[in-house]
Amino acid sequence: MAGVDHVDQSRAEQVILFRGAGMGLHRRPEIAGFLAKAYETLQFKANKTASSAHKINALRVVQAGLWKDSFLNRRCLVPGTSFREAKGRNPAEDFWFALIGDEARPLFAFAGLWRRRQPGIEGEEGGWITHTMVTTTPNKLVEPVHPTRMPVILDPQDYETWLYGTPAEAAELLRPFPAEKMRVVRQGSGLLVDKGEE
Repeated sequence: MAGVDHVDQSRAEQVILFRGAGMGLHRRPEIAGFLAKAYETLQFKANKTASSAHKINALRVVQAGLWKDSFLNRRCLVPGTSFREAKGRNPAEDFWFALIGDEARPLFAFAGLWRRRQPGIEGEEGGWITHTMVTTTPNKLVEPVHPTRMPVILDPQDYETWLYGTPAEAAELLRPFPAEKMRVVRQGSGLLVDKGEE
């Protein structure tokens, strides 16, 4: 795959539309086109789409639990331009992290997993798709803010392996993204949404 902004109809089912607080996905033309293709192919219904992502630890994904089958069979890319971690309480200080690049917020992909949740009777048609972002130990930039975890950010060259590789190959990608390729783009209290401002 050339990058997360190049998704055709045959691969759009592996891109999860994220529509919740906690991720910076501000208005950019390439993101809009990227997500529109995924949205159209998956035929999400607004009232049945999960509105937020949960995070799950990489070790739990590989070994057992609710998301193990998804790790084996339903890996996906979750697009983003930044992510937030909070430090402290009352009030917490919010830190927004983004990748370093030619743009203020380069587009990237988190390692994600998806599954279909069925309401009511087992096997009933319908339901909705829910997803999670896999977390791992933090790198040196994130660790002072969140000492136990950060989301797994995939290098574009690893997208194919994450989506189509063996479970062992995919597990090798569950590592911290290099701190030297990231930066803090916003910091302060009450910054629950990243609007792309510097």
